Amino acid sequence: MSHKHDPEKWLPVFGKDHAQNKEVERDDDSTRSHRALAAEAADGSALDRLADTLLRSDVPADLREAARDIHSLLLAAAMAGRPDETLDPHDTVLPDGDAISPESAARCVLDYTRTSQFLRGMRLALKAALERFSERPLDILYAGCGPFAPLGLLLTHCFSPLDVRFTLIDIHELSLSSARRVFEAFGRGEFIGDCWACDAATYRHPTAMHVVIAETMQRALQKEPQVAVILNLAPQLKEGGILVPEAITVRSALYDARHEFGPIASARIRIDLGPLLELDAENARDLLRRIKTDAAGARSLPQGCLRIPAGLDPELRLMLRTSVKVFGPAALDDYDSGITYPVHLHKLGSCGPRRELAYCYRLGCKPGFEVWWPSSAAPSSPVF
Repeated sequence: MSHKHDPEKWLPVFGKDHAQNKEVERDDDSTRSHRALAAEAADGSALDRLADTLLRSDVPADLREAARDIHSLLLAAAMAGRPDETLDPHDTVLPDGDAISPESAARCVLDYTRTSQFLRGMRLALKAALERFSERPLDILYAGCGPFAPLGLLLTHCFSPLDVRFTLIDIHELSLSSARRVFEAFGRGEFIGDCWACDAATYRHPTAMHVVIAETMQRALQKEPQVAVILNLAPQLKEGGILVPEAITVRSALYDARHEFGPIASARIRIDLGPLLELDAENARDLLRRIKTDAAGARSLPQGCLRIPAGLDPELRLMLRTSVKVFGPAALDDYDSGITYPVHLHKLGSCGPRRELAYCYRLGCKPGFEVWWPSSAAPSSPVF
């Protein structure tokens, strides 16, 4: 059954302290101490310098170091004056997938290629929206913002609070209160409008939005509620509104395990079988109409089938590949990020003489693809 929140019960959070007193190891990989970084928080110069590195550099070592320093800087700001508090390490199970814990959400910034590409795409998206719409400030919804809201905070030096305003939503009240503290620590509080502790897969915004940013996903769109969130929020955009990421595509391919993990990417042997799901603002309404509900109340997108070419090596195996088009040229592909690592479907074995592959995407609390050979029974749960 689909789950709906009562809008009257959505909980606004404005800087309340909900940190839990639990032991969580802090990140000490950075070459700079929390205390030294926190001392630079007042004017935001360190934050802006590090953000510019992520926006401009193409040197992996520089991006990695900048991401680590940003994590340390933001964690120090979030925990300032709270030496005995930590970020909650527990995920929350929602009707449409798992919401990762505040601690895990904070660490996502350490996936430096992902953070860099999303920042670059988000900056281009905001510039495009400013050109496209005359209203000010832009109404920007940041779904699943986590305790740092980095895709908003790290761009504040590029824009004026008169032009852009973020509504933050997250299921964890602790994340929202932390995000507001971090914005205010760097003098960026004017960029935040409302903060709502609610499920992004059921949230209803009072007016149509200019921009929606939602990055609540894992590879192959499994476990987390990215699909449900996009299907809910994309139709709430203004005409011409912008969704970030612009598109997420999951494709199936056959691969040769003997060449997949070697040092030379060009030596990989892959046979593309086609897309299983393409998720963007334009097709969100169509996907909503196509959702099917069985007698037990389980929801899924319609089953599909892909042809396998004849004459292939029977030892080839199946993988699911995820690509993310953030906005414009900003994108993530195979192995660029944890969210685009291919999923190898070991349970299905080699393709052998088979000529078809069946699949469907299951919604609900354990979202993900079911993939099977048509000659066998469909699995009762996602196969990875």
